[in-house]
Amino acid sequence: MARSMQMEDQFAETAIVVGIRKGRDTRSDAEESLSELAALTRAAGAEVKGRVLCDVGRISAGTFVGKGKALDIRDTTRTANADLIVFDEPLSPAQQRNLETICETRILDRTGIILDIFARRARSREGKIQVELAQLTYILPRLTRMWTHLSRLGAGIGTRGPGETQLEVDRRKIRQKLDKLKVELEKISNRRRIQRRGRKRSGLTSIALVGYTNAGKSTLLNRLTGASVDVKNQYFSTLDPTIRLLQLPSNRKVSISDTVGFISRLPHQLVAAFYATLEEVVEADLILQIINSASETRDRQISEVNRVLIDLKCADKPMIYVWNKIDVGNDLKPGILPDSGAVRSVAVSAKDGQGINALIDILDEFETARTRENIYIIPYENSSLLAAIQKSGQILDIEYRERFIRVKARIGTELAGRLKRYCCEEHD
Repeated sequence: MARSMQMEDQFAETAIVVGIRKGRDTRSDAEESLSELAALTRAAGAEVKGRVLCDVGRISAGTFVGKGKALDIRDTTRTANADLIVFDEPLSPAQQRNLETICETRILDRTGIILDIFARRARSREGKIQVELAQLTYILPRLTRMWTHLSRLGAGIGTRGPGETQLEVDRRKIRQKLDKLKVELEKISNRRRIQRRGRKRSGLTSIALVGYTNAGKSTLLNRLTGASVDVKNQYFSTLDPTIRLLQLPSNRKVSISDTVGFISRLPHQLVAAFYATLEEVVEADLILQIINSASETRDRQISEVNRVLIDLKCADKPMIYVWNKIDVGNDLKPGILPDSGAVRSVAVSAKDGQGINALIDILDEFETARTRENIYIIPYENSSLLAAIQKSGQILDIEYRERFIRVKARIGTELAGRLKRYCCEEHD
């Protein structure tokens, strides 16, 4: 580990970050986005030596910002002696190439930086496949530009992941690799589908945690379920989905899944590559949107998360806003907040547990509304059904009679459908 840290220090870079203010964008919004880009650049391992905010009335097809502003950026970069320029907007391959020619410095855009961070964070085989798929999709149209960068092992930000293993590939080989990765991801997606089908058949309600990156989703999962998911104060610390069971006060159980964090202008390559993971959100019965209540940009973050949910076609699912980090100096009191529109809200601190019981009570109410109370007559030869009832429901009364087991239980609609043939009002 120490050796790995030394290697990263050896290739530490310095960067200039460039923000863009277009059309009706307010200066404060552009500054906020630029600050986030600076934080992302630092998370990717570069020291930010300067910031440039450009007012762009008309986007230049060749350089995005126009040649005059590109020359200004070049001068700023030379003064700061930086070896990387990071743009806050997605650049076309041609724009990236032209800017590198003018600035005589390596250029990355927001997408490239985010992909690089994902490459740093990926640990599991699944995470690495998803990141590599996204990176290769990004690299393919930029292959001509990247030949010189990919020729140096570990040469810096934007060259990790496939940049270390695909040094001299041509477009045909990259496409072959993409096809192979897509097949592997489809296998992963199929396995997840089978697992979800099993949870559905058992009658378990599925709850997905979503939110802006670093909002505290993993901390909340640990607090609710006693899980031991690694928690770090950094962007995209969680790439792999984690699913745990939560036993509610009514003794029923629900499954809770932690998912990858979202961010402003999340690259579409990542959304596509991580779809197998994000299907946990698509298939969820309830979404908990975790909000960093201490963030000055929380309203914008909520909008960005909702935009991704719209892209995933699951924005109309039942949702609860969980205003997290109330322990970090704000006026929110722990517990259920006054209703504002169709979405219920609760204020919590996942870190120290404030408001968690109120959140659990809301989850219990949701689960109760999804369950039915009935009497079931279970033949002894089908007594294994009792385990399914106990796992996902609540047994209210049980009698072992001569020819059958009489069970009064509250269970979810899915399991109730499976047990319909055993359901009755009374049986003697």
